[in-house]
Amino acid sequence: MYTNKLNSPSLEKASKFNLPESIIQKSKICIQEFEVDASYAADELVELAEEILSQLAAIGFATYLKQHKQKSVYNDFLINLFTSGGHSYNAGPLYKWATNMIKDAEGDEVKSILPFFKDYKEEFIRLSSLRNEVMHGFFVLPPERNLKEAEHIASLLEKIAEAKIFEHLKYDFHFVNKEGFNGNWSVSNDADWSLFNNCFQFTELAERISVELSDEFIKEENDFVNSNIITVDEVNKNAIDFIYHNKKGALAFWHRPNNVNAINGYQSVVQELQKDENLLPVFFRLQDVGLTLTSSFLLRVLGQALSTDTGNAKYQSDTDKAIKNKELILKRKKKPVVVLYGVHIGLFNENHLLKLANTLFDAEIPLIVFGEHFTYLDRYINQSFSIHSPSYIPSELEWKSSLQNYLRFKGPSPEKEDGKEDYDMLCEIMSKLTEELNEVCKIEGGKVVARRFADKHNYPIEYVHECFAILNPFLQSGKEDFIKDEVDELYGFPKDITETTAIFLSLGRRDVKLEYKHKTLSL
Repeated sequence: MYTNKLNSPSLEKASKFNLPESIIQKSKICIQEFEVDASYAADELVELAEEILSQLAAIGFATYLKQHKQKSVYNDFLINLFTSGGHSYNAGPLYKWATNMIKDAEGDEVKSILPFFKDYKEEFIRLSSLRNEVMHGFFVLPPERNLKEAEHIASLLEKIAEAKIFEHLKYDFHFVNKEGFNGNWSVSNDADWSLFNNCFQFTELAERISVELSDEFIKEENDFVNSNIITVDEVNKNAIDFIYHNKKGALAFWHRPNNVNAINGYQSVVQELQKDENLLPVFFRLQDVGLTLTSSFLLRVLGQALSTDTGNAKYQSDTDKAIKNKELILKRKKKPVVVLYGVHIGLFNENHLLKLANTLFDAEIPLIVFGEHFTYLDRYINQSFSIHSPSYIPSELEWKSSLQNYLRFKGPSPEKEDGKEDYDMLCEIMSKLTEELNEVCKIEGGKVVARRFADKHNYPIEYVHECFAILNPFLQSGKEDFIKDEVDELYGFPKDITETTAIFLSLGRRDVKLEYKHKTLSL
């Protein structure tokens, strides 16, 4: 049987450097594969490349956490990384995040580290592209190419060893210490959040998270709910009707920003549910900072409540699986109901708790939510009501707050170089849009039409639509038909050019119904 046995002297040399044990072991596995058949060494090379990038990313993140200049966009990313298990993150993108985080890092202790995120950046990004090439090649590359990549990796390891960046590590976080990255991004122990002391802005986040994970959190939420004994009849009726007529599903109460009736409605519903001994309400308010907006936090709170109520520890050890277990569903003595306030916060977070809507549906756990109405959230909701209050045109402070929340996990971010221009464009459109709304809404029935507004001011329509979505919680959204042209019967040609003329001419026919409609905003 023919095989391609090759040697990589440089990689053999690199395997003896003073580097993290995980890199050494993966280097030796690559060397062994070359000695058997270099044709099949690509997969092992990718694993080695990923380990190197992960180790550097860990150093980059730890370095950033010790910098006093921090940005919310990076702190949000790290919170997601530390609470998602890290399974959805490849090493290449993590390394790129790290390069952006520490490009302006200061202090003598970072001088030996920075070249690996600046001067040699493209060489390490090449390691990330190797993964894609190998996957597209069904984990096989020509032996000569594998050897070339092995030599490249060895040259990078030599640079790392010469800089001795792993010999002077003083970090002590849950993911990295003096031995390097330990392979685990996730914070699995609540006490590990205390390791982020002396991390400036991130310390405040960690302290807030520690409070949320404590037993006091649910007690404080319960105290808040019952601090104002109130009954909002309409909200209560709709909520109770939904609970008693549906085994599962999601009900939303949408409200305008700063509508006090919304928080009163939340308190009223929970109080009403607590009166029924056959129900187990699980409830809390989402906050701008911390974990309350994440699916992992909701599962944790739900698991604790069910475990306490039933005495079954499975609800805490594997909540996602336990709540959908048919046998456990039948054994429930109380019907769990999840009630959440402020679900619009961080709506585009990839770990947002509303992404559990289908899980709760399968688990036969009704979901009742209160929030500002962004149409993106409709995908998670089965039925909705509005808590009435007058629509209004927001002040600059208000629309900027809505803009910040909308873009927080979606982008563009003004804190990232590649997002500033797009962010400034959105701010310009928002300013012009609210200005125009103030003018047209002086007239009864006045409204702004998205496409006409975009054409008038020469703005990209997709940016204008984003701004319309951001203003949706404040105003009345609607749709309007395109203005149709009229065909001259004598000449068979439109009498006047309107919005539909170009469409019909390009189609070459008029016996079609135009489904697309204008988006509008009005009071």
